Amino acid sequence: MNERLRFAALRRGLGREPVRFAVIFLLILVLVFGANRLLEPTRYMKRYVEIIATSVGLVLKLFPFETDVKGSLVKFHSFAMRIVPECTAAEAMAIFCASVLAFPATVKEKLIAIGFGVPALYVVNVIRLVCLAFIGAFIRNRYVFNFAHIYVWQTIFILFVVCIWLIWIEKIVKRRKIMVGEKAGDT
Repeated sequence: MNERLRFAALRRGLGREPVRFAVIFLLILVLVFGANRLLEPTRYMKRYVEIIATSVGLVLKLFPFETDVKGSLVKFHSFAMRIVPECTAAEAMAIFCASVLAFPATVKEKLIAIGFGVPALYVVNVIRLVCLAFIGAFIRNRYVFNFAHIYVWQTIFILFVVCIWLIWIEKIVKRRKIMVGEKAGDT
């Protein structure tokens, strides 16, 4: 089969689903990030930042080093870091939710994804911040801290978002389609 025919067959097989997904995904992101900029939910975000800082402090207190949390400021050993809204994983959660909501699946499947995915992203973000606190407290090299913060953990976080989305598709959505197909074949 020549290349043109193979591409045409692939395009027919995919149909309009990828375009529909992309349009809905982008529309949700524009609405969420646009509303965030227009409404400036500073009071809610401030409280959420403090919840993240408290969670990080609770984990750090498991270790035998001085830990203190005041608002969004986390002090660990000899290092202090301020949690800012960009450190809350709210954007990653919004992107994950948008990808789930845009994907062709049932409402129940979407609720399962969001119900497990958002808390998983929260936990990974707390782990990320704990690791950064350790790097700041014990390595004490701004270059290493910035590299871990900007490059290593951003990459890990993006990969984690994509992985949990793909796992959801594979384990929940495709499983339903297989089960529905088996039931249709039984009759």
